Amino acid sequence: MRGVGAAAGLVLALGACDSTDAVIEPVAVTGQEISCDLEVEGLTARCVDEMSDARVSGTMDVLLDCEPAAGFYMCTGDLLLTNDNGTWKGVTVGVIENDADGGRNVYSSILEGTADYDGLRYTLHSDGADWPWDVTGVIEPIG
Repeated sequence: MRGVGAAAGLVLALGACDSTDAVIEPVAVTGQEISCDLEVEGLTARCVDEMSDARVSGTMDVLLDCEPAAGFYMCTGDLLLTNDNGTWKGVTVGVIENDADGGRNVYSSILEGTADYDGLRYTLHSDGADWPWDVTGVIEPIG
């Protein structure tokens, strides 16, 4: 009879576990920013990102504020990445290096998800001179 009681206790304990408590592991993503339509005067751009995870593929709207420095521009800005399942809103910081080829762009960004992506953070690093730019990042839970 003792085995039956132990088995019943195990069943009760397992039943108390809620499947919604599952841990969401970080996901590394790679891809490219294919192109951007840039309006230089306002430093706004609409870009297309194609990533290894559909959650962070889509249209990226960028609003930058850049200040000249010795041989480069220091930039900060706001980002909005949208696709069919939600949006990611965040900020970026980076540099535009001036050189004979026109310059290299290096940015680090942090965005938070909405809609289907609520509760997630997307950190990314983009680097490029000519299109496409290389993009790497991580999607992870906030908190």
